[in-house]
Amino acid sequence: MKMVGCTITTKRIIIILTISVVTYFSLLIGKRLLLSHYRQKADVALFLSGDYKTAIEYYDKLISWRPNAAGCYYNRGDAYYKDGQYEKAIYDYNKSLQLGIKDSLQAILRIALTAKRQGNLLTEEQYLQDLLDLSKDKKESENEFWAANYHLGQLEYKNKNYRKAINYYNIAHTVNPTNLEIYHRANSYFALGKLDSARQDLKQSLSFVKADFVRENPNSILATCDTCSFPFGSREYELLTEPNGKTIIQTFDKNAGETNNNWCL
Repeated sequence: MKMVGCTITTKRIIIILTISVVTYFSLLIGKRLLLSHYRQKADVALFLSGDYKTAIEYYDKLISWRPNAAGCYYNRGDAYYKDGQYEKAIYDYNKSLQLGIKDSLQAILRIALTAKRQGNLLTEEQYLQDLLDLSKDKKESENEFWAANYHLGQLEYKNKNYRKAINYYNIAHTVNPTNLEIYHRANSYFALGKLDSARQDLKQSLSFVKADFVRENPNSILATCDTCSFPFGSREYELLTEPNGKTIIQTFDKNAGETNNNWCL
């Protein structure tokens, strides 16, 4: 009798253990499928459809299950940024840094650019300087080093430190030559009255300026240049974006003896 009872007890234990193991793995698989579903929904909303509030909603769910997932905070920060919720975006970018996000330099850059959107120039400069120091002399971080110099150039221009702005633009151009920093460097040259240098930069970047404006602001007459705050759609900006590039060059020659710090070059 004792042997029979022992056998029955052993069978019950085996059955209970089997059920427990099956239940555990079922829950584990179910959780993974659920998180995969949330991640897919979040990424589609953020990167494809531009439905940032929906993206935030699904990243919230992901973070509730995985509170130490640095990438989820990083992506939710992007969603908050796109949705205009800048304080929350900065919090999430910082949280991703605390959790050891692999692409930490991009997180730092995003904090700087978010602070720029807020008009918080001190925070912007602090994080750009951090980015500059961390990306300097690193081949794999050339893009971030370029971005730090380019945005510091814009910041110095706004502070009317035109020579410093030119220096930053020059470094950016050395790292990765583009028409973007050449276009903005012309602003600083013009502000300093160096019209020959401004004219040279303008000739090189004029086609870029027009293409960039048409692509990003095809119907806008109120948007303003993020460097010099000159209104798009104004008479001066129309001169700049006319099909015939000679118009603005001729205007340079006509006003060679004058300096207008607000001209969008």
